[in-house]
Amino acid sequence: MSNTEYVWEDCPSIGFNLENFKEFLVWCTQIAKVNDIFIESNEPLGIKKDNVTYNVSRRALSYSEVSQLINEIYQNSAQSELRGGRPFGFSYSFSFGKDERLRFRVDASAGNSVTGVDEGIELVFRPTEGEPPSVNELNLSNRIINTTKYKDGMVLITGPTGSGKTTMLGALLKYIIQTMRKHVLTIEDPIEFDFKCIPNRLSRVFQTELHTNIESFEEFIEHMLRKSPDVILLGELRDTLSIDAGILASQTGHLVYATGHTNNCSNALERLVDGLPSSQQKSKLLKLVGSTRAIIHQRLLNGRLGGRVAVIEELYITRKLEMEMYAILTKGEQSLTKFLAEHISENKLSLMDCIKSKFMDGLLTVDTCIEELSQELTSDDLDFFAAETKKLLATGKISETESVNWKSYIEVFREGL
Repeated sequence: MSNTEYVWEDCPSIGFNLENFKEFLVWCTQIAKVNDIFIESNEPLGIKKDNVTYNVSRRALSYSEVSQLINEIYQNSAQSELRGGRPFGFSYSFSFGKDERLRFRVDASAGNSVTGVDEGIELVFRPTEGEPPSVNELNLSNRIINTTKYKDGMVLITGPTGSGKTTMLGALLKYIIQTMRKHVLTIEDPIEFDFKCIPNRLSRVFQTELHTNIESFEEFIEHMLRKSPDVILLGELRDTLSIDAGILASQTGHLVYATGHTNNCSNALERLVDGLPSSQQKSKLLKLVGSTRAIIHQRLLNGRLGGRVAVIEELYITRKLEMEMYAILTKGEQSLTKFLAEHISENKLSLMDCIKSKFMDGLLTVDTCIEELSQELTSDDLDFFAAETKKLLATGKISETESVNWKSYIEVFREGL
């Protein structure tokens, strides 16, 4: 854990208003360079940077200050929506300095508080850019970039919250928009990147924000295919409606990008249908197998040199693999997840392979690697990390102190195997 402390010294002793709020957001993004911002009633202001959370004000904000703030940046119905048990998301932006603009994805929810069960409001702000980064800036592999050239089918980007799924999607859509003449539709909750900001656009792009531009996801689905799209960004597949929409669009000649919260590529499809009624699970899983062309899983780990490092697992479903998956599901004699995990490992595209590669480049510490892979590490894997630690020291990529500490960590973990 980092020993660095962050304090916003300009927090007023009383009366946190809209101007103070904007000054705080500028400090968070321009000075502290945060990943997330927390504003909660009866709690200090907070931030998260490189997976570590800090309180950054010397006093707590009152319920009245936070409720007044959300009314100003969202709408007057905010409190009634939250008290009615309806959390919501929205986008927020404002200008500062000379023609600069800050943009955020905001999640608002109600909860308990030290002053009462109905006086808890939490706002979580995630800074976003107007224009998404390029595929080169994210150093995406050609395999991932080539998913943009699929004529149809679904590409799933999975990972935990805050793992950069939206950023990867933004980069891939930017690549399409700048290099192909397509019609791109999106449904987002909320919009994070403004694709109209992308220079040299060849594609047409139309973004829709849920609850702002359209009342429901159902309405978007009803009209999406009438708009003559080539590429559709659906957002998260979380229920029967969104899964059916992805299947329909991908099987009717469209390239579909969507996201999911799964632990890896091998269990992604089964996890997507887990929440559906049991009578629907197998049929939906078979349809997903026939619709899905690729699954990309990403996590962001703390980097050895600071910041965060993306580690990625990849699965590409060829026609041959699709037939093998169908056979496994229809016969029911083998685990689909286990089969896919072995397939990914054989092709050297597993999370383990990527983490080892980043370690060999000196981008990750050994404790970060072992903690991330602890459930699947073998003695041979520990031998790998020990041998690579020697190489990193010999080539001057790490210090003697790091080498000693890493060797000690490896041996301690080995004793627990």
